[in-house]
Amino acid sequence: MVHIRTPQTSVRVNSKTTGLSLFLLIGVSAISADWANNFDEHFTFTCPAGQSISRIMSVHDNGHEDRRWSFECRQNPGTTGKCFWSGYVNSYDQLLEYHCPDSHFVHGVESIHDNGKEDRKFSFYCCEAPGNVK
Repeated sequence: MVHIRTPQTSVRVNSKTTGLSLFLLIGVSAISADWANNFDEHFTFTCPAGQSISRIMSVHDNGHEDRRWSFECRQNPGTTGKCFWSGYVNSYDQLLEYHCPDSHFVHGVESIHDNGKEDRKFSFYCCEAPGNVK
């Protein structure tokens, strides 16, 4: 399950590619995005400056036992340049639940695929929004 929530942004992923559900709780006024990866490949996606991820889409392929991912971004003029990568926050075949800190938004995603495990590990790029977001 992928779950993005604001204002305290969090991501929840059931990383096993065969049972992935997508939920989106952010209003979407987004720019179109292309696939961030091909099947079985590493990817890194970040939104342009002043934007944050507003929509996540994926498609699963049984032959590859993997997903292609697409992300859309929306204007978020409150984001600052104070950002960090979380590092991989899950192990293969494990539930992933990650929360960017308070007053941060998901600005990017990075993932690697393991053909032996047929699963992915994820890292998230969190960017600070100025002010006190509650």
